[in-house]
Amino acid sequence: MKDRLEDYNKIYGFREHPERFGFEGNPERIIVRNTALREADASIYVAYLTEHYPASVEREMEQFEKSLTHISLMPWPEANSFFEKHGITTLQTDIPYVEHDAVFVPKTFSESEADALVKASEKEPFMQYLKIDKVANRSSIWLDVSELLHTYAPHMHQNS
Repeated sequence: MKDRLEDYNKIYGFREHPERFGFEGNPERIIVRNTALREADASIYVAYLTEHYPASVEREMEQFEKSLTHISLMPWPEANSFFEKHGITTLQTDIPYVEHDAVFVPKTFSESEADALVKASEKEPFMQYLKIDKVANRSSIWLDVSELLHTYAPHMHQNS
């Protein structure tokens, strides 16, 4: 994580100019959260939030815990079946989608909404919306289905 933070800081300058980034779009926060989720280690994220965003710790950790409960590294065929079964055509990535360990959140939008969000975020490396075909060549994909489960529960199950 340290190397990734250094590499992305060279590009975006989030440490030198934190005022340029709000909470939601801060690359450093997103990278730390990504690592904490994939490693299932909330302490990494709590420590970061406590230092940088103390007023957001409680609210953000509630969301983090939901994500942590519903994240998995899914083989592509299984993920693709899941998308087809639930009508998912759009994903939102946390870190740049080209990274092998990006975490994707499936989204349900109308085709026009999805197209608009994909177009609006195409130059954003973090929290970008993209069509599923952008990641279809992977052998597996990190998926956080907590939003879908929250929206559609109890009618939907993670591995359904």
